[in-house]
Amino acid sequence: MWLVQFPELVSELELERLQRQVHGATPARMLRELSQALEVLTTDTPLVLVLEDLHWSDPSTVECLAYLAQRREPARLLVLGTYRPAEAVIRAHPLRRTVQELCGRGQAVELCLERLRAEDVAAYVAGRLAGPVAAPLAAFVHARTDGHALFMTNIVEHLVHQGLVVRREGQWTLRDGSEACTASLPEGLRQLLVRRLEELPPETQQVLETASVVGDEFAVAAVAAGAQCTVEEVEAVCEGVAAHHHLIDDTGLAAWPDGTRGGRYRFRHVLYQQVLYERLGTARRLHLHRRIGARLATGYGARAREIASQLAVHFERGGEAPQAVHAWQQAGEQALQRFAYAEAIGYLRRGLTLLEAWAEGPERWQQELAVQIRLGTAFLAARGYTAPETEQAFRRALVLSLQLGEHQQTFPAQHGLFQYYYAQGRHAMARAIAEQLLHLARASAAPADRVVAHRAMGAVLAAQGEFSEARWHVEQSLALYTSGEHEALILHYGLDFQVFDLSLLALVLWCLGFPDQARQLNAEAIRVARALGHSFSQGQALNFAVMVQQCSGDVPQTRELAEALIAVATEHGFPLWRTAGQVFRGWALAAQGQNDGATQLQQAIAAYQAMGLRFALPYGLALVTSLYGCTGRPEVGLATLAEALDMVESQGEYMWQAELFRLKGELLLVPAVAASDEAEHCFQQALAIARAQHARSWELRAATSLARLWQQQGKHHEAHQVLTEVYGWFIEGFATADLQAAQALLHELREHARA
Repeated sequence: MWLVQFPELVSELELERLQRQVHGATPARMLRELSQALEVLTTDTPLVLVLEDLHWSDPSTVECLAYLAQRREPARLLVLGTYRPAEAVIRAHPLRRTVQELCGRGQAVELCLERLRAEDVAAYVAGRLAGPVAAPLAAFVHARTDGHALFMTNIVEHLVHQGLVVRREGQWTLRDGSEACTASLPEGLRQLLVRRLEELPPETQQVLETASVVGDEFAVAAVAAGAQCTVEEVEAVCEGVAAHHHLIDDTGLAAWPDGTRGGRYRFRHVLYQQVLYERLGTARRLHLHRRIGARLATGYGARAREIASQLAVHFERGGEAPQAVHAWQQAGEQALQRFAYAEAIGYLRRGLTLLEAWAEGPERWQQELAVQIRLGTAFLAARGYTAPETEQAFRRALVLSLQLGEHQQTFPAQHGLFQYYYAQGRHAMARAIAEQLLHLARASAAPADRVVAHRAMGAVLAAQGEFSEARWHVEQSLALYTSGEHEALILHYGLDFQVFDLSLLALVLWCLGFPDQARQLNAEAIRVARALGHSFSQGQALNFAVMVQQCSGDVPQTRELAEALIAVATEHGFPLWRTAGQVFRGWALAAQGQNDGATQLQQAIAAYQAMGLRFALPYGLALVTSLYGCTGRPEVGLATLAEALDMVESQGEYMWQAELFRLKGELLLVPAVAASDEAEHCFQQALAIARAQHARSWELRAATSLARLWQQQGKHHEAHQVLTEVYGWFIEGFATADLQAAQALLHELREHARA
């Protein structure tokens, strides 16, 4: 019977004879004979029968497979079949039902292929391109295809044939400027997806097309608003499609603030959503986005900012620019509150792009002002205080606030520029802005303005070595701060003022001679920052704390806090804090005798300078200089100190001036230099500067160095007198390295006097 089906294998006469012989034979007989033949074939040798793409098979083949599976006679036969469930479902192919029945009876096993993992995709791409693959290329293919094997092979072939991958530095990567090309689908893959979709009923296609406008995940209520039909109608369609598990999945319920409840679904693959969305005409897309955006805004009401990024997309694509700009601004604010700074920058820039098409005037200026201030705050954290983008955003915001006469918005714009100049070491400019902020704050009814103004004035006065005045301003800022203003201040200024004030006050108090109080304030600042969950403020608190620990000479604590600072900065992407942590870690390693510590310190200082940062750079150079006397290179240290002292004068940053002169004196005493008269003059200068600044900690160090020199010169009485006068002032901090060194030297001088 089966031979008749292959006429090319027999002669015409034989074929006629066979046809007469099998005339009237039933399909059941054919199935029985095929199974008997397979039994004979497997008598001596096991047989593996592989059938691919069964979703294209005819009904007779499916019937045959079912017959073979249900036979009870023993046979050494294994049938392996492959098929695409999506194709079988869409085409209503009998295979799907047969597989379910056989599996239910235990006569077959269905193995669903899992999506490929990221590393599997990377391995495939590397094999296809016959060479190492850059991580971004592998990540792009995995994200684009979600590990779907068929989609992956199509996408990779598309990239290759379009010349969108190039070999650079021994690795395959995406060609520069290929974003637009990579967004398109290979035509073959597009046609495959379109064919699958076109086999669905028209009403189902319409619902899915509307769903593609909502997003890769969608609520039934939003789809119903776009399609202008009832929620129940959409729910019925989605339930039916999801039941087949090939286009969408049921992800639970969606509940909106206005009480709307309904199903929530997700496209099984983003490429399905893309193809459906691209099938829509421009006008229909616009209308759908408008309807969906309006329904979402109504459904969320006062809580619409929670979905601001979704609303922004719908408003923008629906041609409603004013609502879109406002929504992008809200999305940026939401991202800032989550400390997602890169995300915030993207949202806010989208808003600015839309504003470019607006006519100049108060309405545009008002919108742009709010966006620019948020953008400056995001740049400050993500790119650093001295990034050009930071300065540009705040300067533009200042211009806009002055044009509008918005004095309340002038504050964050001015403060942003203050931080820009302060970080650059341009303290004359920073002080002028701080004074202007104080002037504006006195005329303002908002206590928060005075918090900001006093904080700015305290910071610049501390940098200029006016520690007592700085202390007063910072304490005023702290006294005026209320916890209820925390979120608003962070949104406007990018930092928590309580954390900053505590940290800055700690450094000022250390300079004034209160090291124990300084450490307590540092610990409180870190505690508050962690309780707030504000990572940028946490980095700021750790940065000041490690500075105080280094000044106190506590090497283990300096290293521990530096490592913590690096960890926070690395996790959240804060380049400034990461570099600062590396500076202090390098110093601590060198102080602990590790050979690469000095190299790490110098590299970190170079990175700090490369970022355009100048604030505290004289201090960083002082850390480097402190190592040169120990390594027998005093001449290099003296040259570095000369650079640092020049920087102090040019920047007006006198906070570190006394210590720089003291270090210069120490290097002049190294035997290779041995200029004791000049060294004594440096110590005297350091002492005079510290006294003028009321900087007792710097004064103690200078007095100790001078007393030690006079001791060596036999001037024991003078040495005892100069050191006793400073040491006797202190009422705390006796466990610190400086006070212990001074106490030990005083003991030596007293012993000599008794002798």
